Amino acid sequence: MIQKCHVASNFELEGITPYNFELSVHAPCGYHWITPSEVYSNNVVWAAAPLSSAGAVGLKLKFVGSVHKPIVSLTVFSRRKLASDEESKLLKNVERALGLKEDVSEFYKMAEKHPILKQAVTDLYGMRGSWGFDVFDRAIVALTSQNAPMNRTRQMINAIIGTYGETAEFDDHAIQTWPLPQTIVEVDAQELKEKGKLGYRAAYLKDLAKAVVDGACPDLEELEKMGPDQAKKVLRGLRGIGQYSAEIVSPHPGFPLDIWSVRLFTKIFMPEKSWSSLAEAMKAMREYAENEWGRWRDYVFTYIINDLENLSRKLSVKLGLTVAEVLEET
Repeated sequence: MIQKCHVASNFELEGITPYNFELSVHAPCGYHWITPSEVYSNNVVWAAAPLSSAGAVGLKLKFVGSVHKPIVSLTVFSRRKLASDEESKLLKNVERALGLKEDVSEFYKMAEKHPILKQAVTDLYGMRGSWGFDVFDRAIVALTSQNAPMNRTRQMINAIIGTYGETAEFDDHAIQTWPLPQTIVEVDAQELKEKGKLGYRAAYLKDLAKAVVDGACPDLEELEKMGPDQAKKVLRGLRGIGQYSAEIVSPHPGFPLDIWSVRLFTKIFMPEKSWSSLAEAMKAMREYAENEWGRWRDYVFTYIINDLENLSRKLSVKLGLTVAEVLEET
């Protein structure tokens, strides 16, 4: 469905220094900010988000400040004027997804203790990690990432968004959104399997969509109010969500290891160790991350993944496959 968005509202969002807008919304490793079809150019990003009550809304964000005085100019385009509660929730989600109010000074202090982390912070100074816009889009990312190479994950995500997402037309752009859970609930499982190219994951996605709609899956605010362990426990109680997926969906800091990343991080931080199985290596690396970095382990993950090529070159250390090599291999 196409939403022609003509009504514009303007806002100015201020952040905590240091803040690098380009690195935060246009990650070096190629990940999108909130939706794969968004457009980035010269410190401006055009994106879109689905609102269950108002349809797709267009978002134009322009960085008008500096690393040490971060200010983002936000224009929201919608088909009708948003109610105050809709507007308030949207602004909160945008601010959260940008990481504008996240103080990373303690992470930077911690990074001083390890030369590789210190170099990554130097290279990516001011970058924030992006959480996403809502629980359901993160659940889609988690499900499509399970036991799948990057190209296969990308194929599924593009099919789901292209078939079931909405399109916001605004400011000479047409940006597709993630689908609403209410939409997926109504889709026949076989159709979702075929058109979404999901295979066995179609049943899991339908169940998750129903859980979100029925309230069995907590929303973002409810998960944030829970402790990290409780939030992940609740998420793991949902069909199709295991430990890896819960790390992705939860808004609390996580360390979502897969076959590639566990090889990378054990090589960097536990080079002298060896394990009898992948499961043993993952358990050891998760425990190391929690003990060493605590609430900042997600930032360690994000900074290392986004700076692999620079780190390999500047420190003369071969850190395993680069992102480009992983894409080529898969």
